[in-house]
Amino acid sequence: MNHDQDTSTASRRAPRVIALGGGGGGVGRSTTAVELARVLVRQGERVLLVDAHERTPTLWTRLDLPGPWPSPSPEGHLSDRVWPGDRAPALLTLADPLASLRPHATSAWFDEVRAWPYDTILLDLGGAPTAPALHLWLLSDIRLLCTAVEAHHLQATQAWCRGVIAQLVPKGGKLQQSVRAVARAWTPFELPPDTPAEEERALVERLHEARSWLLLLRTREAAERQLLRLTALGLGVLTGLRPIPLMALDEDDRRWFHMRQLNHQQLLASKAGPGAQIEELARTLGELPALLDNERAAPPWRMDEAADILGLSPQVSPQHARSAYRHLWEGLRRDSPVSAQLLPAALRASLLDAVEGCDRQSRMWKTEPLAAVAPSATLELKALNPGRQLREARVATGAGQRELAIKTQMSDRMLDAIERMDVHSLPRDAMLRAYLRALCAALPLEEPGFIERYLRELNERRAPETPS
Repeated sequence: MNHDQDTSTASRRAPRVIALGGGGGGVGRSTTAVELARVLVRQGERVLLVDAHERTPTLWTRLDLPGPWPSPSPEGHLSDRVWPGDRAPALLTLADPLASLRPHATSAWFDEVRAWPYDTILLDLGGAPTAPALHLWLLSDIRLLCTAVEAHHLQATQAWCRGVIAQLVPKGGKLQQSVRAVARAWTPFELPPDTPAEEERALVERLHEARSWLLLLRTREAAERQLLRLTALGLGVLTGLRPIPLMALDEDDRRWFHMRQLNHQQLLASKAGPGAQIEELARTLGELPALLDNERAAPPWRMDEAADILGLSPQVSPQHARSAYRHLWEGLRRDSPVSAQLLPAALRASLLDAVEGCDRQSRMWKTEPLAAVAPSATLELKALNPGRQLREARVATGAGQRELAIKTQMSDRMLDAIERMDVHSLPRDAMLRAYLRALCAALPLEEPGFIERYLRELNERRAPETPS
């Protein structure tokens, strides 16, 4: 397979590199990587899967390939080791164990692979925090930290986070010695009082650049899914690297993967169950810049404000803040593998007091009115169809769908149908008029005759579908 013929195109966009690491063995990281690659291929992307396990390569078996490399021997050019993909992702299996690579060799390998003509490169780095794996992790564009609620997976993820911190601290200073001492003692992460300001500033900048997103895998029930934010907080307090909560995926025993694998003609994840969650993950990965407007991972030694403790931006919507508070508060109050493994009793009680201190601000958010729509924005909205106009007016106030649905006492599904003008889901005019009146009052949207215009255009959409 020759990649050189396409690399000369200067206008070609460099592929995004998504790295999955942490969690140890059996956490579901490789399964997630394979299924995510399949979903991206279905969406029309050219995807390269890279098997960089520190031990035996396994991804070739999950893709039903006859071996890890197209040729019996993995010697030769790096591109000759790639299994090409047509309706499936391409696969590159490293010929040598990742742990044997030097940092300069790792960077050279990374630069060569990134020059190939793919849209997305998925790196399965394994669960052991080896120096080459952590180096590739920091070189990647999107870093997905994988873990599960079991104690051994949390321990492995904790070791991974400490390894990342050790890579980020300035070399040769007092801070590096302190980080090594904390890693050996497995105590909560704190900066020494005499840390030079320039070293702390450099570490904060590197933490921001190396931010990662947390995936909580193999959850079995809603109570475990709600531990996602608590897991991120616990990892941050103990290791200094606080990941941003992304998703919880139901992959218990990976039965869904093996059921899909039995049918070799079905190349993509199922629409039911975790297959749909993988599709949601693929969609979410394309919206990470927008998610950063709400989420913020403050360093654990700087969690002074309510938003820092919750891991949120101060400009977050009230509904998002209430949800984060409730999940953290309930997770800290009840016994769970996360609270027992990551948070000692004294630290857990201290964090619970700090989180409960957010309650007053959370209650204030609940009653806070939505911001008014600017007059200039109102003029621009009048040119849109009524459903799109409602959506843009909501976005202009900074409110999410869920938040506006709570304020207007309607379901999320109903609000979504109103914004899309979905003729198959909306009720008849009498009930719909009440919903529209509540939305116009909440946004506020004071355009005269808006409700009548909405109903008129909706009925025009209904008319072609009405049998004669």
